[in-house]
Amino acid sequence: MRSERPVAAGSGLGIVALCVLSVLTASEAAGAGASDPAPLIYVEPQRNRTFGPQRPTPAGTVFHIKVVSKADNNALRLHRCGDGCKSAETVKLWPPAEYRVGDELTWKADRDGTYYLWAQDARSGRSLEATSHWFVGNRTRIAFESGAVIEAWYGPP
Repeated sequence: MRSERPVAAGSGLGIVALCVLSVLTASEAAGAGASDPAPLIYVEPQRNRTFGPQRPTPAGTVFHIKVVSKADNNALRLHRCGDGCKSAETVKLWPPAEYRVGDELTWKADRDGTYYLWAQDARSGRSLEATSHWFVGNRTRIAFESGAVIEAWYGPP
């Protein structure tokens, strides 16, 4: 049985296309062990533009996105943080023409690192705000301002 727990989304502020997740505090890191039964994806709380694990993940981690509903011009992106998360590199880009409603998009990380995902308007290059998100079991369901809805999760190696 899946439990659904709503998570409030705050108001978003304008941001450049590249936005990184907040870094865990030492107390959060101490309580988050590798044996977590359901590692969750979190939406970045200040601007609601990026989503991902709140800790570095090892090579072999598999990221999943289930397309619940689609907006015609939404690209989905996976990035890996550079040194100190002050830069990032694109790891995977799913253009809107390459996926449909019901698809499950996956990517297996080949390097340890801090990863995050975001949705982008492929016409303007603008990052899309998550207007709401909630947990469904070990998945995070995210609704975007464009009308698209996805479920995101990851599995450690």
